[in-house]
Amino acid sequence: MKKLSLFLGVTLFFCAAYAEPDQKRMRDATVRVACKTNHGWVQGTGFLVGQKGTHVLTNAHIVDECALEILVLASSNEGEIASPVGAKVIWNSWEAHGKRLDVALLSLERKIERRGVDFSAGKTVVEGDPIWVMGFPGAADKVATSLSIASPTGSTGQVSRIIHQSSNDGKQSGVKLYQITAAINPGSSGGPLFNEFGEVVGINSLKALVSVVSVGRSTENSGVSVTRVAEGESIGWAQEIDEVLPILSRFKIEYSESLERRNRLLVWIARDPMTAGAIGFMAFVMTIGTAFLVGRVYWPHALSASSLRVARPFRGAGIETQARTIGRTGKYRGATFPVQEKLVFGRDPAVCNVVFDANSVSISSKHCTLKFLPEGNVFLLEDHQSSNGTFTKDGRVRAGTGAVLRTGDFFYITSRENQFVVRSG
Repeated sequence: MKKLSLFLGVTLFFCAAYAEPDQKRMRDATVRVACKTNHGWVQGTGFLVGQKGTHVLTNAHIVDECALEILVLASSNEGEIASPVGAKVIWNSWEAHGKRLDVALLSLERKIERRGVDFSAGKTVVEGDPIWVMGFPGAADKVATSLSIASPTGSTGQVSRIIHQSSNDGKQSGVKLYQITAAINPGSSGGPLFNEFGEVVGINSLKALVSVVSVGRSTENSGVSVTRVAEGESIGWAQEIDEVLPILSRFKIEYSESLERRNRLLVWIARDPMTAGAIGFMAFVMTIGTAFLVGRVYWPHALSASSLRVARPFRGAGIETQARTIGRTGKYRGATFPVQEKLVFGRDPAVCNVVFDANSVSISSKHCTLKFLPEGNVFLLEDHQSSNGTFTKDGRVRAGTGAVLRTGDFFYITSRENQFVVRSG
């Protein structure tokens, strides 16, 4: 039973810890952005924002020189070729604020039937957080077909560092960047950076690239060219989403934003209620079963063990040779109690083993204790600061001092109606 309960707990923990975000929704919201310039086509990535499917966020450097045409391709149903949608730039950060921020907002000519992404504020992100990147790296297009041209590539990693971008004079420009380990390649710019809950926390913008001279060695390419290659592995940057959200509000684009760090377990329950409910039900059944077994097995033993604390009147052979006390009046008149270690008199069964009725209010909860001292063949009677006292033939026993009794002596509790005599040998 314990092993099964432990298994359920561990299963619940790992389901929550390793549950992945809804990749289909992440992919559905990621779009390819193609821009026709005077020098040819420039391609990048964007993502749908708002609830109406009419706006896309991307990088400004993708559309900055797009004087002729902008097309947006969203992933299509399986087996269908994606249909491009025309778009226009309605806000460009390079035109509004210079190149401090690299963001552009596009308006689509017709609606794409899917909702935009949800966001999570920058304060919810810490170094080490797992992240997902979606985009359209150009190298992947070399093997893509017309059916998959609008299907984004996904990769995972983590936030390795959080920094502020520096301007040309070396000063911080104030734009917060997430350095990430997920793969970002040319063509992925402008794509969404998702947290582990499928919420966008940034816009993919930069990768550590360096230009190198390449000399062709084949018969097809024997010339000299300049190629951009990665300067370092697993080094890319994404802009924090916080500076972009006010732009959406300015254009009255509705969006959802989480302002606090999410609880993995609660998110997993909301994302997969069937599995969570099944595990929760099993845990409930195990709890009830455990309680039932405890009630049948443990509690009777516990009660039996507790009952041993209460001294029972003893009427067996050989009792005359034991240290004992005998009731002379009251409830325990004629009853004999062996004094094996000590007897505690009072109304509280939790601490007393000679227990009086609860309505015997003149007797304290823990009234007095009687001990037998075999080395002197005497008894020691102690009062526990009782309200109405413990008495011997010499008067009231002072609390904290005790009274010595010899065989044949008597004592009484509160009044002579509760009188006992002690015997030994």
